[in-house]
Amino acid sequence: MTPPIFALLTDFGLEDEYVGLIKAALLARLPEARIFDLCHAVPPQDIAEGAFILARALPHLPPACFVIVVVDPGVGGTRRLLAAQLAGRWYLAPDNGLLTPVLRQHPEQIIVLHPPDQLLSKASTTFHGRDLLAPMAASLATRLAAGGSTADLGEAVPAESCCFLPDSSLMKEHASIQGEIIHIDHFGNLASNIRRDDLPATAPMAACVVTIGGLEITGISRAYNEKPPGQPLALWDSGNVLEIAVNGGSAAKVLGAAKNMAVKVHWLAG
Repeated sequence: MTPPIFALLTDFGLEDEYVGLIKAALLARLPEARIFDLCHAVPPQDIAEGAFILARALPHLPPACFVIVVVDPGVGGTRRLLAAQLAGRWYLAPDNGLLTPVLRQHPEQIIVLHPPDQLLSKASTTFHGRDLLAPMAASLATRLAAGGSTADLGEAVPAESCCFLPDSSLMKEHASIQGEIIHIDHFGNLASNIRRDDLPATAPMAACVVTIGGLEITGISRAYNEKPPGQPLALWDSGNVLEIAVNGGSAAKVLGAAKNMAVKVHWLAG
């Protein structure tokens, strides 16, 4: 049997023991498991940021892996725990909007997890990642590997019954589109909610003008080094969204930028 693969995405950071304890809970049940860290630097309780990182990861995850996503400000409360299957992979997370990128892609099945009494009786009300999600992920992997059913792990529900994050808004006109900054990475690059396919195929990249914080950038570059060091630029990033960057520097610092800052692209109408 091929050892199961687990991916972890959390807001736990690496200063404390929390990530290690989730791995310990998995390995105690499946010593042969392979585990990799997708990201643990989600800002604390920032569900939207966690969902953004998950969305970026979806096309690149190994097939048939189990993704445990924990950004859970409602831990110990009434929010549910979900397991959703999409394209052969399983995603386990609290039902608080984290799984929005998965739910919007019409998963094959969605389960509201019902952990068994022996787990619930010992579970901390502040650490469901370790005490409930990790054990349930291990149980799910074991059952599927043995050809078993997921029916007794929980109740199947439609996507419409789950919590979704609201769509970030775009304002489209004949020859322009306005969005906002939704993510700032470690380098200070500013990722917007404007995707390449939001622009018409005929829009000339070299003649597009990107406006942000009073700054105008002419042309959408293909790579960072197309502008001199220290100069702002716009380009389509590795997730195919419009990014504002500074060659060799931090756009966040140079522009004093923050999330939700407006960004606009306009081009010559054809």
